[in-house]
Amino acid sequence: MTNLNLSISNIGALSAKDADIKWEEMTTKYQSSVKRLQIRIAKATLNGNHGKAKSLQWLLTHSFDSKSYCCQKSNFQQRQKHCWS
Repeated sequence: MTNLNLSISNIGALSAKDADIKWEEMTTKYQSSVKRLQIRIAKATLNGNHGKAKSLQWLLTHSFDSKSYCCQKSNFQQRQKHCWS
């Protein structure tokens, strides 16, 4: 319980620059994870291992990283659309 209180009290200590850096780190982490799964799916399909490809597709569509990357990407595109229109 004390660790939770300490982390909540330190939220205001982060600057906007720190928050942007953490956001970029998360985006690159999610992007690399999704890209790695996509490459594995392509290799399995090329090798004729369709069962493995299907299981990797399921993993890609249900993983937290892919969902987070998708949300970040769509939010970024919506912000660009509203800012530049």
